[in-house]
Amino acid sequence: MKCEGGGVRRPRQATRNSERSEAFISGRVRSEQRIKNGEQRRLKAKLSG
Repeated sequence: MKCEGGGVRRPRQATRNSERSEAFISGRVRSEQRIKNGEQRRLKAKLSG
């Protein structure tokens, strides 16, 4: 993906930003999944109890 010759300073920053955004998005997805799991557990507890 690195284009050598034209822009030397841009690719490195772009990859760093993309990695940071991907980590942020994955963390957000994980937190959402955790919240969903907690809600499902609460519903199961309500149904069983």
